[in-house]
Amino acid sequence: MAQQSLSPIKSRHVAVIGAGATGLVTARELRREGHSVVVFERQNQVGGTWIYTDHVEPDPLSVDPTRPIVYSSVYSSLRTNYRAWTCGLIDFEGQSLQPANSKGPTRTVTTVWLSLSQIQ
Repeated sequence: MAQQSLSPIKSRHVAVIGAGATGLVTARELRREGHSVVVFERQNQVGGTWIYTDHVEPDPLSVDPTRPIVYSSVYSSLRTNYRAWTCGLIDFEGQSLQPANSKGPTRTVTTVWLSLSQIQ
């Protein structure tokens, strides 16, 4: 069986759209592979769908093209549907989200954890 040699990865300039959990992890992994990465986020903070606002769209049917658009899809008391110990990141040296015996982490805890996760 012939040996296949892996050619070195050519560094690329990469744009990652969205600074939610998936976008942040994607950016981190691309940087680890030697790529130059820029993350674009429409909000003024990281967190993606975990960012909460009490604003609602005044035009839920999207009839008015000039309407303000609200991107939040969470509610204030939302918790994750998994235990805190299952949502860690490899080599993240931060605090755990919640004690292992508690309910899933709250929206607030998850958003803070993403902003402090050092994967930006």
